[in-house]
Amino acid sequence: MSLLFAATYPERVSALVLWSTFARLSWVPDYPFGVEQQLGDMFCDQMETAWGTGRVWPMISTNDSPDDEATRRRYARLERNSATPAMASAANRFALKVDAREALGTISAPTLVVHRSDDPVTPLEHGRYLAEHIRGARLAEFPGAFHFSGIGHDEDALDEIERFLTGTRVEREIDRVLKTVLFTDIAGSTERAVQMGDRLWHELLATHGSTVRRELTRFHGQEVKSTGDGFLACFDGPARAIRCARAIGEEVGAIGLEVRAGLHAGECVARGEDLAGVAVLHIGARVAPQTASLCVTNCRPSRCTGCGRR
Repeated sequence: MSLLFAATYPERVSALVLWSTFARLSWVPDYPFGVEQQLGDMFCDQMETAWGTGRVWPMISTNDSPDDEATRRRYARLERNSATPAMASAANRFALKVDAREALGTISAPTLVVHRSDDPVTPLEHGRYLAEHIRGARLAEFPGAFHFSGIGHDEDALDEIERFLTGTRVEREIDRVLKTVLFTDIAGSTERAVQMGDRLWHELLATHGSTVRRELTRFHGQEVKSTGDGFLACFDGPARAIRCARAIGEEVGAIGLEVRAGLHAGECVARGEDLAGVAVLHIGARVAPQTASLCVTNCRPSRCTGCGRR
């Protein structure tokens, strides 16, 4: 649609950015790197059968996210929330019929073609074709074997798009920022370490760390530092921070650990990748030790029916 719009209404288009896309997807003799119709139809059939299980989205979008049960549950929810199986299949069947090659020669807007070198969905040849057939277009090729990242690995492409559209990428010197800080630590970590022994405890800590980092990525949190059995992280607002704390409690609980989580919103001093200031060093750091272990089931205002605490 962007190609056709740019060709039809050039006076209304100041620039065109084409990210991992194509003018045509299916194979014909004069477009040999397209997908064969039979394979495309088979893929759409499989998509309609598997959509909503969490097995389709990683295949069509990203190969850089973790392959674990929590990630699959998240992708399954994403699939169910975005389309029905029939809608998802129909959209991809339509893509197999698209052919906008005749419009390319009439596009006059400045054009940037962004593509991953090993894109598994839309191979790089599609991007090269666009760049070669749109007058003055420039191809920006980036490494990666994913269509677009599932865990925020697209900063390189986004930086290039910003430079293309604005002429420069502005680096801002940030001193003070308003952040919601999250502190977590494992309840009874010393006792557990003594009971389990060094080797088993360090293995459990590694699993805990990867679990927390996965949830921080999911809720767009930024890890500031790790203390081994705890984390300091920050968010741009309290809502995601609260949901992240709850999710961490659920996921860490599944491996037999309890976490204490404390949150505080306030002005922080940015020191490179670190944060300082009253919100972090004084108020926030004193919140987490005062919280009970996070219980994540059956909570009510008067008493938690999961753990019995008020």
